[in-house]
Amino acid sequence: MTHVLTKLPYRFLSVKGIDAEKFLQGQCSCDLRELESDNFTLGTLNDPKGRMYGLFKIIRIKDGFLASFEQSTFDTALSKLNKYAVFFKCELLETNYSSFGSDSREIQGVFPNFDSKATKIGDDHCLAIKLPGQHQLYEIWANSEASSFYDPKHDNACVLNDWLACETLDGIPQLYEQTQGKFILQELNLQELGAVSFKKGCYTGQEIIARIKFLGKSKKRMFLLQGTTNSVSSGRQPSLGAAVHTATGQKIGKLIRFHSSQSAGLVALAVLNQDLIKDSEEVYIEDLEAELLKVQDINYKA
Repeated sequence: MTHVLTKLPYRFLSVKGIDAEKFLQGQCSCDLRELESDNFTLGTLNDPKGRMYGLFKIIRIKDGFLASFEQSTFDTALSKLNKYAVFFKCELLETNYSSFGSDSREIQGVFPNFDSKATKIGDDHCLAIKLPGQHQLYEIWANSEASSFYDPKHDNACVLNDWLACETLDGIPQLYEQTQGKFILQELNLQELGAVSFKKGCYTGQEIIARIKFLGKSKKRMFLLQGTTNSVSSGRQPSLGAAVHTATGQKIGKLIRFHSSQSAGLVALAVLNQDLIKDSEEVYIEDLEAELLKVQDINYKA
């Protein structure tokens, strides 16, 4: 039976070999020693200044790990990782997995033994991870041999935009080629989503990330922006990383992601200077001045 899902713009990296965990442990913000086989975690790859060049979701698989990256960031992430991997007994390869967005209703058709309380279900060939947030979103990861449940003729931009808008409403950030090297993970609230361990050993960028945690408070963090209209004027999309301004024109931050959805209207995530903004204040995004969006704090406890 075919089920209506939406294909997501991700590429997959497998890291296998006897040194796979040791290698990744020195590069990732998350603690892979604590990653159980029935779970997944978000994590980041950072330069020595603590700025992210990779944002991923990762699981354990046989002989190593499997991680998903937004497609435009994949080549840079792989290139940088390969510079360090030559010193370890492990192999980094792009692998033939695809990712599909689903919800709790659709996913039951793909996994007969679906458990709504589980964070990860399935096996290495076809599995699903449950994303944090109120919308009960799932990503199905399937290799080419296990993706027969997907029928591309049912896929369309509206379904994809609705799914991405729900992910945005849940406060889940995304990193793109245009924003690689622009942000430290706390600015995207990734500590709220379990993407960093402050107890693990050293990794690239750890000194800067830990300093923000223990020695001070970042003035910048991510907020939800939501519009009152249901479509972008003239169909325009703002540039990723575009400046965000108050209604009076003061620049207060940068855009992380933006989606226009039939169900959710205009939704965006932006890193803003929290000393210069108030909850429910209206802002606009550069090149999209006609659309005012209301600033809202993100509740990760719901």
